[in-house]
Amino acid sequence: MTDMIYLDNSATTKISEEALARYCEVSRDFFGNPSSLHAVGKAAEDILKDARNAIRSAIGAKSGTVVFTASGTEANNLAIIGRAHAKARYRGAKLLTSAGEHASVTAPLSALAAEGLKVAEIPTTGGRLDLAALEEMLTPDTVLVTVMLVNNETGALYDLRAAADIIKRKAPDCALHADATQALFKTPIDVRALGVRLMTLSSHKVEGPKGVGALWIDDSLIKEKGIAPLILGGGQEGGMRSGTENVPGIAAFATACRIGKTEQAERIGAITHLRDRLLGGLAGEEFAQVKPILPENAAPHILSLILPSIKSEVMLHHLSADGISVSSGSACSSHGHVGTGALSAFGIPEAQRDFAIRVSLSHRNTEADIDAFLASLARGLARLARKRSVQYQSREGIDQIKNRSVEWTDRPKIGSDGLSTHRQKYSRASTLSESDRTRRRISAHVRAALARVTTRSRSSRESAENDCIARLSRASSNTKPSGNLSIGTSVF
Repeated sequence: MTDMIYLDNSATTKISEEALARYCEVSRDFFGNPSSLHAVGKAAEDILKDARNAIRSAIGAKSGTVVFTASGTEANNLAIIGRAHAKARYRGAKLLTSAGEHASVTAPLSALAAEGLKVAEIPTTGGRLDLAALEEMLTPDTVLVTVMLVNNETGALYDLRAAADIIKRKAPDCALHADATQALFKTPIDVRALGVRLMTLSSHKVEGPKGVGALWIDDSLIKEKGIAPLILGGGQEGGMRSGTENVPGIAAFATACRIGKTEQAERIGAITHLRDRLLGGLAGEEFAQVKPILPENAAPHILSLILPSIKSEVMLHHLSADGISVSSGSACSSHGHVGTGALSAFGIPEAQRDFAIRVSLSHRNTEADIDAFLASLARGLARLARKRSVQYQSREGIDQIKNRSVEWTDRPKIGSDGLSTHRQKYSRASTLSESDRTRRRISAHVRAALARVTTRSRSSRESAENDCIARLSRASSNTKPSGNLSIGTSVF
């Protein structure tokens, strides 16, 4: 895997050497249960306290409660369901969210809607949070507005500060929750400046280990008991999330956060440079039909591209064969085959959504990675466009055959002279031009040829398809094929 060019950093990041070393160190030397009262337990508890400080520092918080969870998904669920279930008077209350949210937000909201709570979406057309719509939708019974800080598919950066001002004016009891999973160390974060009261973070998005997330909760919500726990038991995490904490994972997350905070400006600069190089390359003539999705305000690490009528899955396989990893959207939704709501919310037409790929960058990527991606993408566009042309012309030949079908009598007939006419053939094919008859013969050969080369290597397939195209071109010029059509070493 060392030769792989990894451009799917919004799905996950490789754990840093420092975070991995810290994980191993804590696993080996600080194995105690942080709830235990003896010295070994106390040492583990101190690690948790230190980690909470690191998380607060990463998001510019001087206070507030950090609740460690098993993932960003769990943290989102705790923020949303925990808020809705916090008080009896919240039954039937209203919750707002931005259109195109991650499934870990939309799924719990759907569950709450089934319980009778009112849920509505704020439009995000063009990657802009519709603040006028938010103001109109807010009512005194709104208890939560949940909006991702950076969209995980388009990279759109939403104006949460403006949203917080509107919420404070129109619904002062409402809490603003930000899913900052895709934002941490990709854009500067200050929870106080943003005006949020809840914030979700995830370790594996910032070079920490998988299996660790966090929810930052403003002190005011804790004081007014404005959020209820989802997991009950021994009362760990201040009673907000029971279960023995994953001390090694949390310690490694804290290490990743400290390094990320220190290197934040440098990382953002490096990623921005790579994005500019990528966009510059996409300005080339060979990418004239590729459409980048460019929100007005965006984090630098995410760039989605709409391909010219090429399914994203097909292009992903081509790129992967060249050792390049990108995605077709949110990895968390791919197993469930969920359509991309983010692109729909952005305003991408339905017909184009299946042609989208997402490139997500890391400060560890290089200019050579970008150049290699562009070269592979160009080859893929050319090859897959040729293949689509061959398939179209093959289908065209089939349609011609169907439209001028050959009809046969069902059984022999006896003429007046008593002789059998033997399954007479009635055909309108004689009305075809010489070119049309040639195209029909070639189309049949092409279909058989393509079926025979599907298991070959990429270079063999390209050679075979080029041969098919050349022969179709000759057929279009009313030139009869000489002999049999051969693909590679196979003769038809």
